[in-house]
Amino acid sequence: MRHATARGSLRYGAAMTRALAAVFDLDGTLVDNMTFHGDSWVALARRLGSAATREDFELRWAGKTAREIFPALLGREVPEAEAAALEQEKESAYRAAYAPHLSALSGLHAFLDRLNAAGVKLAIASAAPVRSEERRVGK
Repeated sequence: MRHATARGSLRYGAAMTRALAAVFDLDGTLVDNMTFHGDSWVALARRLGSAATREDFELRWAGKTAREIFPALLGREVPEAEAAALEQEKESAYRAAYAPHLSALSGLHAFLDRLNAAGVKLAIASAAPVRSEERRVGK
């Protein structure tokens, strides 16, 4: 099993190998925002007349794109224009709710600084749309 260390190395038992890169998810990993995503999905589901629950979001949809979620949420194929409008509505509600709470997880900046100082390339991989305010969290 591999274990990342703060010095940019991977530990394999007793052997150490230098990590060249680290890839992080954004939501729930770099920022503690999953409650806000769940709340915005449940609110949208209610508005659309869906009986979807927080458990649906947490167990079935977390980590999926909005375009993957809408057919399950609505029980039908969703045309591109409708999906784009619904995604914008959900994301706007999420951003408004989460904005006052936007912050990196405790210790994140120091951890990323240590990885950067060790020459480890850093990247974010996410199913979420790019949100400039959250990209700043990792800086």
